[in-house]
Amino acid sequence: LQNRGQLAAGFSTFHPEREKLLDTYKQIGTVIEAFRLNHQAKYDSIMREYAGRAAIGHVRYATCGATDRSYAQPFERHHGCKWKWFSFAFNGQLANFDELRNELLTKSDYHLTRNLDTEVIMHALSYELRSDERPDLSELNAALAAHFGTRIEFRRMAARDETKVMTGVGTCGRELCCSSWLDKFSNISIRMAKEQDLPLNQSKLTGVCGRLKCCLIYELETYQEVKGKLPKLGDTFHIPSCVSGSCGTSGCATTQGVNVVKESIVVGMVDGTRKELTAKELGVTFTAIPAHTKGVGSYGSDEVPRQERPTPITETGDGQRKRRRRRGKRRGGRGAPPS
Repeated sequence: LQNRGQLAAGFSTFHPEREKLLDTYKQIGTVIEAFRLNHQAKYDSIMREYAGRAAIGHVRYATCGATDRSYAQPFERHHGCKWKWFSFAFNGQLANFDELRNELLTKSDYHLTRNLDTEVIMHALSYELRSDERPDLSELNAALAAHFGTRIEFRRMAARDETKVMTGVGTCGRELCCSSWLDKFSNISIRMAKEQDLPLNQSKLTGVCGRLKCCLIYELETYQEVKGKLPKLGDTFHIPSCVSGSCGTSGCATTQGVNVVKESIVVGMVDGTRKELTAKELGVTFTAIPAHTKGVGSYGSDEVPRQERPTPITETGDGQRKRRRRRGKRRGGRGAPPS
């Protein structure tokens, strides 16, 4: 972002294999000036020095506070304990800033060096992390929401998010979907591979991120549609040419194979022969399935543990009723209809 009123720009990066797990770079000036975009060698040097797996950036358009570098964001809170060490940036203004500021200053040993909304929020977060034990994020979320009187949403960085940032090439030889066009991650389960009759080989089903491949969902609905309408394996039925059971049996054909790609089945006849019948010959039509282009489908549970998924952490308060998960068999990846 570039505009006339811009005063400073910066970012904080994270890298688990670096001595400084979090490292922050910020300078006075526009983005071009702060990151030396007009000097390629200096820009490349900054990018190499602060390279990491994830980052947050901030462009300051000040409405309060001084114009020196100490007011540039993100602000970094150093601590010897890893989970108390964080970097923070904020855009906007707190309507109850004076109230929150005075409340913070009434606590012992707290001091503000800048008269900024960002510092007040940062100290409030630090105060909630004061315990010697790592807090539960849902409890931390609820405490901050109650403190600021607004909805707070935490999102956790998971393996897929890191791979999206790092990018790479998939086994198909193309750039990873997550870093090229997917805007959301679907919940991927091993059931999807089973429904598409794929070999359950971990090395072939696992992506660069170490999780199940996102592409397992792309053709899932097509397989569900075709396999749901064609006769199942082992089903016995009368073929269309057998009018009113003229064969004299309870069924003259038994399904021995289903080919979803060709939309056909292989049947064994009562006389011992085999035939391939297409969906058109069977009088079966299929509903058109829209292309999976945004990664927004959700079928079943992901193989990633819930606490590692990049989904919002819900608040759990006394006034909220816990939702009970209904247990039962699912068909086609969708919940069972209400009884």
